[in-house]
Amino acid sequence: MLAKEIAAETGVPANYSSKILNQLRKKGLVRSRKGWGGGFMIEPQALSARISQVLELFEGQSKETVCALGLAPCGSEKPCPMHGHWQRICNEYREMLDEVSIGDLPTRAA
Repeated sequence: MLAKEIAAETGVPANYSSKILNQLRKKGLVRSRKGWGGGFMIEPQALSARISQVLELFEGQSKETVCALGLAPCGSEKPCPMHGHWQRICNEYREMLDEVSIGDLPTRAA
């Protein structure tokens, strides 16, 4: 698929989506081909990549949780009233990102 088609389909500006696609290419998740019939294609091995791995490419590895109420400091030593509930939600979210692969995501028919 062409980068401009991906940008239009996702609603992401073309210059930004091109940068994302190039990062994914550098990490071996997609390949690109220039010229007629070119564009970006997902690498078969990328289908087993976990969503958490893809997010870490762009955001780095983060285990820190931001306070649900925006309070600082908020943590296990000085929790806010929502801390326990929010921590449980964040843990479930992280688990989902670690369990779901790119190949698990549904594709849209053209």
